[in-house]
Amino acid sequence: MTPKDVFNKIVESETERSNVALGKMMSAPGIRYKNKNYAFFHNDQMCFKLGKGFDIEQYDITEWSFLSPFKTKPPLKAWYFISEKDTHVWAEFTALAYAFIKQEVG
Repeated sequence: MTPKDVFNKIVESETERSNVALGKMMSAPGIRYKNKNYAFFHNDQMCFKLGKGFDIEQYDITEWSFLSPFKTKPPLKAWYFISEKDTHVWAEFTALAYAFIKQEVG
């Protein structure tokens, strides 16, 4: 299954939740709760909003990085990119991101 296929399967599952829809995040396809993005797909990677205090080191992930969309500003340390090498954790991280955004938004 390609990374895009994994993302599409996650979108299909997530959009069954109340107040969750497909949306855009920086021109990339994303998943949002009450119009607030909590995950998106870009360059065969998924990015998740998990909060600044999230301990990603407790997970067995091959490659990850913070979202860094600006050349002159520091990375956004609440957002975590997980590479296509770790598609097996994308669904779990989507659930974690959903829980985070739901608590944040209310």
